[in-house]
Amino acid sequence: MKATTVLAVIVVLVGCAATQTPTVQTTPQEIIVKVEAAEPTKLTVEDGQKERIVKSMEVKSHDLDLSDTTFLCKGKAYCKLSSYISSYGAKDFWSDILYLKENTDVRELHMYINSGGGSVFAGLSLADQIDRAEREGFTIVAHASGIIASATVPIYASCTKRLALESTMWMVHEASLFKYLANESSSAIRAQHEMMELIRNRYLGILANNSNLQKEEWERMEGRTTWFTTHQAIEYGIVDSIE
Repeated sequence: MKATTVLAVIVVLVGCAATQTPTVQTTPQEIIVKVEAAEPTKLTVEDGQKERIVKSMEVKSHDLDLSDTTFLCKGKAYCKLSSYISSYGAKDFWSDILYLKENTDVRELHMYINSGGGSVFAGLSLADQIDRAEREGFTIVAHASGIIASATVPIYASCTKRLALESTMWMVHEASLFKYLANESSSAIRAQHEMMELIRNRYLGILANNSNLQKEEWERMEGRTTWFTTHQAIEYGIVDSIE
């Protein structure tokens, strides 16, 4: 209220001066509004070549404490997972859920997902974090668009409520290793095979636990690289409904 009152008085005084002495040149008043993540409102007058009012409004914003792809709107949180999975990964999701839990009453997070995959470890890690958030009382709503493929499928499947546009394309396939000029022993190759089997079992397990299909059915689809439509995804139990 004090800041508003001072500003109103100055405007009135400038108007009166102009009315009484039309020939007097008045100096334009400059108002600068600065928004920061803090608490009190400050009003200061700076002396210099021009006397001006500097009004600093410091406003607490939750969006400044969330990850770059997450924001709040009307009591809900929204985030975006697009392109390569690393654009929004388990680290960002964990940080966002932790902040929402400790500092807000928001318990519903909507995820826009349009991704062809990425690191299988990143995908499985994010799927695990979604499961953890649900156990802590959060509702995670997935919105599929474009493509949901490879390591993105278990992420989407793990969400509480799963919506998709009808035109979304879906794909599952085997994980692969990329090597460049590698020299490896036979024991190293055997160890890699064991690691790939562990990843595959975890990948197929998440799909089976969050769909109508058995693990063996997903295994057949994954083993030959299978593309399917949103309507088929509904039949498989991966998608709850079309939006």
